Amino acid sequence: MPRLITVAALALAACAGPKADSAGGAPDGDTGAGPQREESVPDGDPNTLGPYAVGVSTFAIDDLLGQGRVEVELWYPAAAPGAARTTYSALDVLELPAGAYRDVPPDPEAPAFLVAFSHGLGGIRQQNYTMAERLASWGYVVVSADHPGTTTRDLLSNYGELKEALLRRPGTVIAAVDAVYAGAVPAVQPREGGYGFVGHSLGAVTGMIVGGAVIDPEAYQRACAADPRPVACELIGPIDATPEELAGIAPPDPRVQTFVLQSPSGGFAMEPASLSEIAVPFIQHGERDDPAGTAQPIFDLLGGDPSMAIYDGGGHNAPTDICNISVAAVVAPDCDGPAAGYAEPDAVRALSVAHTVAWLGVHLGGQPALAAHLGPGPGLVWTGGAADSR
Repeated sequence: MPRLITVAALALAACAGPKADSAGGAPDGDTGAGPQREESVPDGDPNTLGPYAVGVSTFAIDDLLGQGRVEVELWYPAAAPGAARTTYSALDVLELPAGAYRDVPPDPEAPAFLVAFSHGLGGIRQQNYTMAERLASWGYVVVSADHPGTTTRDLLSNYGELKEALLRRPGTVIAAVDAVYAGAVPAVQPREGGYGFVGHSLGAVTGMIVGGAVIDPEAYQRACAADPRPVACELIGPIDATPEELAGIAPPDPRVQTFVLQSPSGGFAMEPASLSEIAVPFIQHGERDDPAGTAQPIFDLLGGDPSMAIYDGGGHNAPTDICNISVAAVVAPDCDGPAAGYAEPDAVRALSVAHTVAWLGVHLGGQPALAAHLGPGPGLVWTGGAADSR
């Protein structure tokens, strides 16, 4: 398993990086003392790695229900490459080669905009490592926590009632974000002023809730009693949450500047008007993943001039690396690509990653020139006109 770091684990590296103020706010590099941070991410081709080497560290936060510790991965722009690239441990079985260097000092001049990632049902925190490494190479800090009760390991060992696990997901993401801002990895201090959110599948649902969407248990039950029955009803089970349980969900986080929702579904479980609260949303969806029945109803209710990319032949897992690291590689037909009638997963993921880098560059990273990489193109259908900077 990846080594868990403590608050002191990167103390030496912290001396080389920018120092946070006493309130955990912006590093000195933002205020004129010490190295000066870049004010925006660089312009360039989001289909390629950016100018920064990529560092990665692992830390842990307390589970919201007091059931142990939750592992969190943090990618960041590094000052220089390390001696050797690290690996990602998956299920204590797989050791996956990474493009990142573990626990190396960060680059104090990198822009360091923060992005939070939320994995899907049966996923793990590293499931979008290609995306996370790409973002870090362009100057972002990316935080991704395991979601207790809904990881691959959880589903293999004890698949059952998921209501409790679903309701605590938003709070886990926000707790991981707060931990990074508070210096969980002391050398890595993302800039203040808001962060971006990327979520896949159930992680996209998590993002919708963080963005202001409100769960409607009665609407969920009606949809699950209908014919055809949404696939999500089979996977999640009943959400017969009481008002007290719903009140216990972490409130929406106004710090989120934009949302990238990958392979979303579950809009039928939300109060329709609440979906319009989600800030600057961008949906990514596979053409073979029933976008008309899943993504389109959500898109139609979003506010703020949303955009949506539908990837030709793409399946549910195509935006991710999960086909390489999870049981999805066994049970998900889209992982078989053309042999199962889907597009090659690597090709769809490449489009998704490039679009994510460009979208966040425009709407979070202060780089409007990256809008040139958003919009219609080969291998996809683009809906909406939100490729312009806000």
